Amino acid sequence: MRMTVSILAVLLLTPPAVATVTITCGDLGNWIAELSYDASGEPCLVRAFALDITVEGGATIESISDYKVGESTAADPGYGIFPGSIQIDPVTGEVIDWGTPVADPTNHPGTQPGLGTGGITIEMVSLYSGAENAPLVSDTLCRVAIDPNGASAVYVSIAENTIRGGIIMEDPDIIPTVRLVGCALVPEPATLLLLGLGGLILRRLKFKN
Repeated sequence: MRMTVSILAVLLLTPPAVATVTITCGDLGNWIAELSYDASGEPCLVRAFALDITVEGGATIESISDYKVGESTAADPGYGIFPGSIQIDPVTGEVIDWGTPVADPTNHPGTQPGLGTGGITIEMVSLYSGAENAPLVSDTLCRVAIDPNGASAVYVSIAENTIRGGIIMEDPDIIPTVRLVGCALVPEPATLLLLGLGGLILRRLKFKN
């Protein structure tokens, strides 16, 4: 009896395991950033992402691509429901337009100003039937194209947009620990060489004149 009580006391005093959802940014070259997630340590999958993606130094986010569209399936898993822009026929219930992950700031307060500016808010949700059709525990969310506007390097930051929900798990009682890792985009080595040669040529022309 004492042994049972002792084991129970230890269990009660042991803190629950802490898992983390990690969102990372990677430099793919040519001013393209890839956003990925990893929830492999969580007891359940992420249901929805609401994230602010921002760049600094006068750079702008020009486009978003390579994202899942529609319901998650075994053949094409992912977060393809965009609550901020999806259009559904009120009579038939059919999807007219899946929309885009980028939230429209004119209709959604608390979001970044959108494409062509220094920040966007993306909203991506999963919808599936059957465990075999669930999103992967870690995968790519999307890619964004950056215009550096003359900057020699651009830092891409990621933040939860808590106004739009942040990161929500399939079990709403689970509050995840979130790790957000931005990245620096820099020109390719060949581009840097060309820029250096261009500067050298300009200096020589000025010297000759």
